[in-house]
Amino acid sequence: MFLYNGFFSGLQRFDLIAKVNLIVFPSTLAIILLVLYLGGNIEWLVGVSVVTNLLLVGCYLYFRKTRFDFIQKTSPSRELGGKLLRFSASVFVIVVLDAIVWERFGILFLSIFSTSKEIAFYNVAFILSSRTIILLPGALTGILLPAMSEVYGTGDKEELARVHSNSTRYLAMLAFPVCLGGIAIARQLLPALYGSSFEPASLIFVILMLGATVGSVGTSSSSLLYGAELQRMVVKVGIMSALVIVLASWLLVPILGAKGVAFASAMAQIIGGVTLITYAYKAYMKQKFPGSGLVRIFCASALMAIVAFLVSESAKGLAGVIFALIVSFPLYILGLFLTRSLTAEDIDLMEGTIRRMPERWVKAIQPIFAGVVKFFYPGR
Repeated sequence: MFLYNGFFSGLQRFDLIAKVNLIVFPSTLAIILLVLYLGGNIEWLVGVSVVTNLLLVGCYLYFRKTRFDFIQKTSPSRELGGKLLRFSASVFVIVVLDAIVWERFGILFLSIFSTSKEIAFYNVAFILSSRTIILLPGALTGILLPAMSEVYGTGDKEELARVHSNSTRYLAMLAFPVCLGGIAIARQLLPALYGSSFEPASLIFVILMLGATVGSVGTSSSSLLYGAELQRMVVKVGIMSALVIVLASWLLVPILGAKGVAFASAMAQIIGGVTLITYAYKAYMKQKFPGSGLVRIFCASALMAIVAFLVSESAKGLAGVIFALIVSFPLYILGLFLTRSLTAEDIDLMEGTIRRMPERWVKAIQPIFAGVVKFFYPGR
């Protein structure tokens, strides 16, 4: 399944991935509901997972045969095969290291040095923070590697630098508001979702969000290094990050419990992300880091987060969280204009996105967006 998903991602046919998911996952949900209705046990649900993967593979094979019959079925040359093998070996090592740095590896130390309550706090905070980052910034990272590889293949280093810089900014545009907004409503969010007994998990969630945000912004640079066949550097950074999380967890968990694991994870992710960014910008590309742009985006996100915090704290509970989420998006867009975070290319991209919306939405949104652009960018 992952092989074919990567195959379509490499061809940048995310529309086909969406179609496959729209076909398979409603069917999976229906089967799960049927199993639960019939009183099935855990073995039945495992069987449903197997059926889901078989359906996914079947759909991918169908689209590969009907849409990509031009792909050669011959074996790769020895030189290309060796290159693929070396790349795959490096990626395998990186996947193992990522399992230590980005997954719930810290639970091992909690099980040794702490209590089941601390494990529950960490588990809840980890699931919420990781899924939040995957939902928005993670949606962009999937297209970066094929995009970087394509530009690198053309040999146009100037265009590669532009794509690298823009991808860093766009990841920050997604990650910063998610991080600061999540921090702003964390004190109400965790108790609203899991009950008042999970309020201590709020601080753990905040710490994990900080680390994941820096790490996710760094994926623009890791994608560049993958595309430029410098994955060995990513391996070295992964080893360093894994050592940091192991050592920090060993030192901090006996003292701080779940917060110690969160600090260790955030430390490893921040160090790894900053190292990759520094190497990609300074050592490899020798280009200027878009620091001023990221500061502007941070300010826009902070303005939104302050309002979200005030709203969630005044309304309290789930209602406050929902209202804060509703007002956050338009406030963030307004903040991007107030801080002049958007370039002409960004505005063109947003206009193109609006034009692809349903006609009724375009009629409602386009005049407002055009008016805001005219007000903040009068020379455009």
